[in-house]
Amino acid sequence: MQQAFSTVLSLKIGAVQTTPLPDSNRKTMVSAITKQPVQSATVSALGFDGDEHGDPAHHGGIYKAVFMLGTRTYAAINALCGTTFDPLLGTQFGENMVFADVGEEDICVGDIFRIGQVRLQVTQPRQPCWKLSASTHIATMTQTIFRHGLTGWYAKVLQEGRVHVNDAVILEERPFANLTIRALNQSLLEPKANKTPIQEALACDALGPSFRSALAKRAGNDVVDLSYQAL
Repeated sequence: MQQAFSTVLSLKIGAVQTTPLPDSNRKTMVSAITKQPVQSATVSALGFDGDEHGDPAHHGGIYKAVFMLGTRTYAAINALCGTTFDPLLGTQFGENMVFADVGEEDICVGDIFRIGQVRLQVTQPRQPCWKLSASTHIATMTQTIFRHGLTGWYAKVLQEGRVHVNDAVILEERPFANLTIRALNQSLLEPKANKTPIQEALACDALGPSFRSALAKRAGNDVVDLSYQAL
């Protein structure tokens, strides 16, 4: 398969910052969720060179090397929250890459994309945390993203290299066409109504270990295959 899928609209890199949170029970937020646009980037095994992670226990690593959003995700968040976040500008959502005209319904775990010199394989949805609300200054942001499945997705790096804004996104393989990011998010939200998709997801060797563990626990199965634990 060599299918023209999308275009890279934006690339972003961020450094760890400590942000005061005067109106929160937490005094500060230590994070690199705020990122700024660049025209090109070098992608290594652990992600964009120069990009940082404030909480390496939950962000980054082989299975979460690159975080992506689509412009349809941006549009949906703006419509729900009454905001005007621009995918071309600096981000409060933490993404490294924005795909044009794409949403969670268009991306499947296991998808392999060629972008410039780089090959990426989608591993899992992002699991939203409190920092999305803190970084956007919208108290309901984390809950909105979770409830509506507007999470974006992570990928691991199969081939290192350079990527540029406006690079074509080529879909090379789609081995798990039923496991869209939207379907996985819905399975996490409503496990009792999604037993079949959950079983298919737990049998998928491309699924990231942290999401696998969360999904297994939500489905009432605390036994997680240790071969998929994060490195």
